[in-house]
Amino acid sequence: LLMRADDSEDLAEENETNNVFSRPITVKKPDLVPTVLGPAVPVAVRTTETVSLQLRVDNVGEGDAMVLWTDRLYWSVDAVLDGGDQVLWEGTSDDYVPLASGDGYELTRTITIPSVASDGTYYVLWVTDDLNDLPEENEENNVAVQVFDVTRTSELTITVPAFSPTDPVLGETVQIEAVVTNNGPADAPATTVAFYDGDPATGGQLIDTAAVPALTSEVSFTAQVDWDTTGRTPGEVTVHVALDPDNLIDEVNETDNLASATVLVGVPSLAANWVLPDEFEAGQQVEVTLEIVNEGTRDAKQVELTMDL
Repeated sequence: LLMRADDSEDLAEENETNNVFSRPITVKKPDLVPTVLGPAVPVAVRTTETVSLQLRVDNVGEGDAMVLWTDRLYWSVDAVLDGGDQVLWEGTSDDYVPLASGDGYELTRTITIPSVASDGTYYVLWVTDDLNDLPEENEENNVAVQVFDVTRTSELTITVPAFSPTDPVLGETVQIEAVVTNNGPADAPATTVAFYDGDPATGGQLIDTAAVPALTSEVSFTAQVDWDTTGRTPGEVTVHVALDPDNLIDEVNETDNLASATVLVGVPSLAANWVLPDEFEAGQQVEVTLEIVNEGTRDAKQVELTMDL
């Protein structure tokens, strides 16, 4: 450290050679080093699966880290950080500054394995001070690597069932349909959808099954069956649909293969009320009024009236 008097030499002095005072100082820099503590390397995973990562950063330098920095997780096709890598998470060091020499911090982050073009080896890069905000002793040790062996899978989902007609009368045939979609990156093999009158887990009766063809990624198919409501008890019915009911297709999420919806299977109920005079004579022309009221839950269609005197 140098301190110089009369630095602009504005003052005429007897001795111009003694205007500088020096003092040696030692500048200590921090050095942040990231580590992936878990899971083990490599990890076998499937696309869309979630994985918890245990992460750590240590300051192995002689100096304290005094300014804010940014940490990030990247998804990469190789173990080298570059502009083509995908950011999975980022955070700042607000909770850790200042980070003294010899200290560190740990955190756990959950990531979702992205869709990939093909099965194979991929990498998560754990990068500290990604924006180089912190002057460090070594700028080449800010990346740690977690290896993943990724298998692409299909990911089938099914919508809640829809009904046609939407207000069926007991005895009508109802068309039920549900849309199956493959949201995964891999092709899904052919399967079936089972339709149930009631919850199959508690004794619901199978209505019918519908075949679903093999589906490529992001392709949908509408599965449908006909339901004859003759003979069942009228009222609200919860129809359940089960995609891949025998669990023959390997998927990360099996919970979105079930859906249900409620429909009212109604009946008309006609009540007749005759209105006529209390007394009338033979041969007299009498006006008779017939009031018919539908007290049921559905419209009465093609009502036939017969009057016998």
